Amino acid sequence: PVADGDGASWAQACRDLPAALDAAEAANDTAPEFWIAEGLYEVPAGLHIDFTARPFDQVAIRGGFAGTETSPEQRPPPGAVPPDDIETGTRFQANFSNNTQLIRTNIPTLVERVTASGFQSNASGVVVQASNAALEIREVFAFGVRGALFGGAVSATSCPAVLIEDSRFKHSTGGSSAGTIGGAVYAAGDTALTVRRSVFEDCAASYGAQTDGDGGALYM
Repeated sequence: PVADGDGASWAQACRDLPAALDAAEAANDTAPEFWIAEGLYEVPAGLHIDFTARPFDQVAIRGGFAGTETSPEQRPPPGAVPPDDIETGTRFQANFSNNTQLIRTNIPTLVERVTASGFQSNASGVVVQASNAALEIREVFAFGVRGALFGGAVSATSCPAVLIEDSRFKHSTGGSSAGTIGGAVYAAGDTALTVRRSVFEDCAASYGAQTDGDGGALYM
């Protein structure tokens, strides 16, 4: 990436996702795709990507690129599906500081072939929090993440369709408050949830002194 890259090519790659969103908005792209090269991306505290504040109609976040491709089909083949390695691929990592969340969206969104680890927040859905729009999660590995109340990794409310496919959720937990539901995934408000070929491992609805949560892996 370069400091002032416009994201139009790998040679002009943006330095981070917020900069890429700014570039897409400046170019009046209403349906941008964000291609992310393999590597480690450290995420600071706070909400990293907020699509609810952007003038996009739909978006896609795709990882797993070597940095030379001209189409997603040219990417190197994925490793294990569902993924099982947090040391390779496109990795977003937080440092377990409170209130770190990766994506919030209310438009049709695809998140594909990325790993998220170390996210913790007082918000629900620290990897993706979606509402009122379709959501696709493919080949995503959420490892060691902790949300609050409604969905540790993914929270979907009133979404017409949510697809989770070829993904893995490991050590994903909800919050420490009473009434926490959905250790890995929460889907409610007439959300239509489909899960295919995905693994939920050591997930829990709540942690600490709270033991009354519902839906250790899924709540819908």
